[in-house]
Amino acid sequence: MNALVLNLPLGFSALASLIFFIFPTTRNGIGYGDASKKKTGKLTADDKKEDFAMDAASDEKKKKSSGPSSSGGQNPNAQE
Repeated sequence: MNALVLNLPLGFSALASLIFFIFPTTRNGIGYGDASKKKTGKLTADDKKEDFAMDAASDEKKKKSSGPSSSGGQNPNAQE
């Protein structure tokens, strides 16, 4: 009886591991995101439009931030 009590937790853990191995869970953890919006790894047309819009906005921001410099608005690397 004493051996059974000592080995019971090991037996239960092995049984639970076997059950989860056969029937894996499909649940996600906290903060994983919306399960209904799973990505298939392929870009949709909407994803491509969104990526293009983000790239265009980033380019505009770079252009605005690289305005006239402190060297009188001239490019110091420009060749004459």
